[in-house]
Amino acid sequence: MAELVKVGACLLVTFLRHPSKWLSNVYSITLGGLREWARVSVPATLYAVQNNLVFFALSNLNSVVFQVTYQLKILTTALFSVLILRKTLSKTQWLSLLLLFAGVAITQIKVDHSQHTHTAHNAEAIALAAVIGASVLSGFASIYFEKILKGGSQSVWERNIQLGIPGAMCATVTLFVKDGHSLMDQGFFHGYDSWVWLLILLQSLGGLLVALVVKVMDNILKTFAMALAILLSCAASFFLFRTGITIETAVGAHLVIMAMFLYGYNAARLDSTRYTVKQTHSKLTVANMS
Repeated sequence: MAELVKVGACLLVTFLRHPSKWLSNVYSITLGGLREWARVSVPATLYAVQNNLVFFALSNLNSVVFQVTYQLKILTTALFSVLILRKTLSKTQWLSLLLLFAGVAITQIKVDHSQHTHTAHNAEAIALAAVIGASVLSGFASIYFEKILKGGSQSVWERNIQLGIPGAMCATVTLFVKDGHSLMDQGFFHGYDSWVWLLILLQSLGGLLVALVVKVMDNILKTFAMALAILLSCAASFFLFRTGITIETAVGAHLVIMAMFLYGYNAARLDSTRYTVKQTHSKLTVANMS
């Protein structure tokens, strides 16, 4: 449902942008773009698997620990950007990634295991492995998708339509494999309440909102939003589930937030430097032509 809502939102945006050409545009990016679908199906499948890993992890982990650990996707995204897009990271960015890894590692320190059974401990270990797997898939899929976006003429909205349809197909297959009997007996929307619909809206529209923030704003504001999300998770976890925040989790969260700001600030500074150099080069070119 989250994928379908995302596709619907993108279809609405494409209609509002070009109402007269809407039908032809939809045809070109769907039935007329089967070749592009083959490329987009790779990140779509990865995102579907990633979402399932995230749901499994959240069912066995404290939300704060999950939120902090899941920021490893910054590290995996940076590594894949170096390997696939051949980007160069500064020393400050590498330092921030090491700080990020240290912060995540500290949150995993458990001082007292006496309150956890062997089964619960194993489930938590598997959940942590699921978070790490989701972080790796997120990093690779986002870089792959970035490469597709930069290599084509489609807008972000059109690409998300292409991404959402195969993603919904993958999620449907997973749904029938895991809960096929329940679907047949109780119906597709059994158990859907206001909280479920709210989660669907957050899942589907949140990704589009991030894309807009990155496009309109800069990396610092995006990093600030991610840091604020960690703090809100801490507060919500305490008030909703009465979950205490350990010293290890607090220290690890602070290190992760520091690393995110350090990485985001440096990235924004590099972008500003490149823009200034480009503008200076353009002015010099115009001056030489004059």
